[in-house]
Amino acid sequence: MSIALPYPAPLPPSLAFRLPAPVGLTGYRPHPQAEEIEERSDAWAREHLAGLYPSGAALEEFLLRRAAVWPCMSYPSADCEALLLFCQWNQYWFMLDDRSAYDDISTDAQRARRTYGAIRALLRGRGPQAQLPPLLEPLAGLWERMGAGMPTGLRERFTASTEDLLDGFEAEAALRANPDNGVDTLVEARRKASGVWMCTTFAEWGLGIDLSDEFAQPALADAARLAGEQMIYHNEILSFRKEYFSGDTMNLVAAWAGPDLKDLQEAVDRAHTAATHAEVAFVALRERILATPLGRRPGVAAYLAELGHLMAGCLRYEYLVPRYHGLGHIWNGNMSGTVVLTPDRTLFAG
Repeated sequence: MSIALPYPAPLPPSLAFRLPAPVGLTGYRPHPQAEEIEERSDAWAREHLAGLYPSGAALEEFLLRRAAVWPCMSYPSADCEALLLFCQWNQYWFMLDDRSAYDDISTDAQRARRTYGAIRALLRGRGPQAQLPPLLEPLAGLWERMGAGMPTGLRERFTASTEDLLDGFEAEAALRANPDNGVDTLVEARRKASGVWMCTTFAEWGLGIDLSDEFAQPALADAARLAGEQMIYHNEILSFRKEYFSGDTMNLVAAWAGPDLKDLQEAVDRAHTAATHAEVAFVALRERILATPLGRRPGVAAYLAELGHLMAGCLRYEYLVPRYHGLGHIWNGNMSGTVVLTPDRTLFAG
């Protein structure tokens, strides 16, 4: 099964599906200084990302989509300064995600490889650091500050998770150029391009711990994997409107629904079931780990608790933000029921 590229024209004026309620087994807790940290991160973006947008108005539109808020909603116990850095890091990567989906890099596999190769070299400290291209300058400053504060093992795993994200971006560029590679290839690309493995790794740094030794035990790695899968599959549903009406085919719900979207409800149900299974399995595994010597090692219980809040916070963010549901979107609190999608807005009708 190949991926439909582009979507059939003309696009329908609206789409609708029924969204089951999330299972909600992990607790939502925003960071107590969320508002202040988001404001400080936006101030950084105005200073350091302005040159990457064609106008001040374009940058302000990007900020209205609130890329900085989800870490504030997802890491309640994180150190404030570490969380601020991760909010800034997240804004940079959302900017790059937009470029990877909509600029000429999105279908130019060779240009994508060059761009992402330069970023990999920066992360690994290879190549000239003077006179970086404008796209890499903000990242270099962030990485210098972030990397300096990470223990060696954690820094290596965070770097690897960031490289995984780049692998996903590159795989998506290749798929846009050759959609006949099929849905199985898209699943793997989306697992990487989602960036969730950076997010599960940041939870350690935010808490001021390094569980590199503990991650040698498969159970802890499995817990992080399940948390990541829950986030991936919920995101495929709640980001579908943005991607569909903007013409971006890199979405599992779109792929599973088929070229004419006749299986849209089935695709939503499939993604929701996968997210639910991952969350249920995560909670069960967390309880098992906590009852073992691994669970009693310093930092493990706090990390597993933070992963649960990350899952809940990321989901809440995906209902809340204009990034996915259109500028001017104000979420009404409904998390299930009929969802109506238009080119401008999502309506959670309930």
